[in-house]
Amino acid sequence: MEGDFGDRSVKFIGSHGRYKLEANYRSKTHVVNTGYYASLFDTLYLFQVRRDKVAADDAFDINEFLRGHRIVIVFKLNQKSDKEYLVKLIEEDPRKGISEYPVIIEGDLGIL
Repeated sequence: MEGDFGDRSVKFIGSHGRYKLEANYRSKTHVVNTGYYASLFDTLYLFQVRRDKVAADDAFDINEFLRGHRIVIVFKLNQKSDKEYLVKLIEEDPRKGISEYPVIIEGDLGIL
C-alpha cells in the first residue's frame, strides 16, 4: 500500500501477518514501524511492535510524537477502483478528526 497522507508519504509492506511501514515526513524525518497486521472485511488493524527513526529533523512535531506512542492503528478501506482505495483514519490531533487519503494497494490484504 502506498499513499500520501498530507504531511508524510507512507509505504506499507505486509506478508503473512507481519508488516513494515515506512513514513517520510515533509520535515525530512524518516520513520520505520514494524509489527503485526490483520485485515477483516474493510478494516486493517496494525499492532506496532517497534519504531525506529532512521533520520530525524530537530524540530519537535506533536503529531509525530503522538504517532510514535500509539500501539494500535486502524484503517478503514473503501475501494474506488481495482487498485485504488480510500483510507480513513482517526488523526492524533482531535482538531483534525477523521482524515481520508487515496492509496494504491497491490496484492491482497486477506478478507477484503
